[in-house]
Amino acid sequence: MQIPITIKKQLFPIQKVEELFGEEVPFEIETYEADWENAKTGGFFDLSCWGVIEISGPDALDYLQRMSSANVKSLEVQSSTPGTFLTGKGTLVAMGTFWRPDSQRFLFTVSPNLIEKTLAHLEMFHFQEKLEIKNRTSDLAVIGLWKVPSSVLESSWHETRVPDLSYLVVNRIELEPKLLELSRKKLPFLGMHVFHYLRVRAGLPWMGWEVSEADLVLEAGLEDFVARNKGCYPGQEVVERIFTYGQVNRKLIRVEWEGIEGTGTSSPIEDEIKGPEGKGIGVVKSLIEEPGRLTRGFGLAFVRKEFWENRDELQTVSGLRVKLVPIRAEE
Repeated sequence: MQIPITIKKQLFPIQKVEELFGEEVPFEIETYEADWENAKTGGFFDLSCWGVIEISGPDALDYLQRMSSANVKSLEVQSSTPGTFLTGKGTLVAMGTFWRPDSQRFLFTVSPNLIEKTLAHLEMFHFQEKLEIKNRTSDLAVIGLWKVPSSVLESSWHETRVPDLSYLVVNRIELEPKLLELSRKKLPFLGMHVFHYLRVRAGLPWMGWEVSEADLVLEAGLEDFVARNKGCYPGQEVVERIFTYGQVNRKLIRVEWEGIEGTGTSSPIEDEIKGPEGKGIGVVKSLIEEPGRLTRGFGLAFVRKEFWENRDELQTVSGLRVKLVPIRAEE
């Protein structure tokens, strides 16, 4: 387990450290509201506990093309794409981002709780291919960058769901100097509370939080993580059948909620949404407060197909008022 360097070395004052899925993270640097106010001019996140898995060698491209839902063959050097690894039933093994630093090397960045599972999955299907699969988490680290001009950085890539959020992978020996350099450039250090607000607001799920290995990739609302017509990969037949002949019976959808102060949570929940006549139509999986307005915010919920277009105000078992607000194309 990698402890974020900003906690381990106390590079900056941190007001609140919180445990998420067995990992300690710098959750709030000042307060949630102050961190958000600081974020208006840009900033950076310490994601140095995230996993970095390297797949390299002459057969790396072909291997990833037939193992993942991403079209890595179309991925140019120094570019990235979101993608998943799936079971043969189309359920999630891992979700993350592929980054191609050079022609025969790919980095797959994942949240900390997916490192070992991803490595085991890749090795399980690695037979005679000329490639190496390495856990590079101990010598490579991820930095999150918010509203940082491209002129400040090199070799970074954007989060597809959150255009102002980008990522940079650096050697761990360069991590501390890079973070201090960003701070000297007047970019504030931001807490993971803000990071998860941006993620949930954009409808981006987190495995182990809103979605799990029991969920189909299209139930998780990850259509943009799947390349159509790219050829076979585990789960491809199930995915294409859903795309071609129908829809999943439930899907993860963004919600807006209102309640009492303190309702927002930074851990998984199960709060059933009630529809007409009090029947359950879905389950809220996460809630996060809007900075400065702690009685309202965003969340992600699994909702039954027949209610995806519902725009009425609904209630949950716990008494929250919620509305379904799917991500719009212009966002």
